[in-house]
Amino acid sequence: MNEYRIFKDGNAWCATATGFINLQESNAGFGDRPLEALADLVGQESRARLDDILHDFCKPDAIIWNDRSPD
Repeated sequence: MNEYRIFKDGNAWCATATGFINLQESNAGFGDRPLEALADLVGQESRARLDDILHDFCKPDAIIWNDRSPD
């Protein structure tokens, strides 16, 4: 479970997670309100986890099926 830090950064609120290094190496969320910054960060983390899952799943030899695939 991540712990989050929310603080004012100039005009915007910024949210970072445990282990934050810097903006080039770590995710950070920004928003006009603290909750918006946190939602932005959580969204980035969710997309990053999904990217990792898809990367592992979608190997060059993977066959992807969906209900729209032709018969």
